[in-house]
Amino acid sequence: MNSKKKVIIQFNESNFNLINKYCDKFQLSNLKKILDLNEIKTSSEEVYEYLEPWIQWYSFYTGMPYKEHKTFNLGDCLKKNHTNFVEKYAHIKKVSAFSSMNLKPSCKYVTYIPDPWTEASAKGSFVDRLVSTNLRNIINENASLSLSPLSLLGILLLIGFPKNLTDLKVVFRSFRSFLNKDRSVLASCFDYFITKFSLKRIKYQQTDLSLFFLNGLAHVQHHYFLESEFVEGENPKWYSSGKDEVLSALKIYDSTFKKIFNELSADEYEIWIITGLTQDSYDEPFCYWRFKDHKNLLSKFLDKDFEVIPRMTRDFEIKLKNKKDMESVKKFLEDSIVKNFHYSQKAFENINITSESTIFASFSYNKNYDDVKLVYKNIEHNLDDNLNFIALKNAGHVQYGWAFTNAKIKKYDKKVPIWELSKIIMDT
Repeated sequence: MNSKKKVIIQFNESNFNLINKYCDKFQLSNLKKILDLNEIKTSSEEVYEYLEPWIQWYSFYTGMPYKEHKTFNLGDCLKKNHTNFVEKYAHIKKVSAFSSMNLKPSCKYVTYIPDPWTEASAKGSFVDRLVSTNLRNIINENASLSLSPLSLLGILLLIGFPKNLTDLKVVFRSFRSFLNKDRSVLASCFDYFITKFSLKRIKYQQTDLSLFFLNGLAHVQHHYFLESEFVEGENPKWYSSGKDEVLSALKIYDSTFKKIFNELSADEYEIWIITGLTQDSYDEPFCYWRFKDHKNLLSKFLDKDFEVIPRMTRDFEIKLKNKKDMESVKKFLEDSIVKNFHYSQKAFENINITSESTIFASFSYNKNYDDVKLVYKNIEHNLDDNLNFIALKNAGHVQYGWAFTNAKIKKYDKKVPIWELSKIIMDT
């Protein structure tokens, strides 16, 4: 193992086949630097059901495939007791983790900011904890593109004082995109600020191993892949902005990686940029919807004592005070339908009991019709004022990915399973 500090940038699901095409045509010199680094192609699960980012990243941390760790849902890291390379390293060196998806907490970390969908407490300074709280609020408010005063404070802490023209430009673009409800640019700007905050803490704390998680491009690809000039197919006119949303995002990421390469010198830092998975376009897009107020809506059907933990986009987890209520709640999720005059369909999918008192589900409604109702037995409730439209889903997960590094590594002729990658990183 060399003496350089290690920084792992989890550039979630980024499609470098597509990025390469943009780099060939446009001036994206810093993204091109990534492509010029040493490269490892990665693989993951073959069963599509297991191709979720929170499963792959958990495999990366633990060095185990899904069949061994059996961690299926986002947030399940808190219900498992597997060892992982990050915590092992923290026993001998200084480690920080910023929003790494499905990474369980440890008292050994100098700083730990959980991903916004995992109910774990942050560890670190007052600012770290405040940023963590507000990241969660911002992500959950993103569905309606509204921000509370506390969330605005969190954004200001993330942004910090703009030190150069690039910082000022991204601040301006972020506020403009918020006013214009431009989610693709907003997601990319958000990653720029997470990077800026993470780099500042990494340099100040002088941590030996640091991880930070960038999810914005995964969002852009999922919802705007068909807007790319290099992808066949198109979104309906009512949804399309008329511009290449992927290019807009990549211009911001070019600035993000310029900041990374400028602040993390190759003499001092070993950098790893890892995608986990990647994405490819669907033949036809479909809608994603999210409940505005999960607890309020589900309480109309469930006469139980429960809480709801919103997860990513359509996903949520119900936590029951009385575990004896589990069967009736499961029955509700399995038998509920969404209907209107034209059709009906099952309301929920991916139903999974995650503990004796918690159950996970996804809201499966994917149409674009008005006057839809959620129906269970003799109870029905109109959903028109109870849903936030997230986006059209343009792309799905593919099991292959990339790892790029400035470290000296041997050439790998075959794809490396994502659960074997952490050992390679720690052995360099």
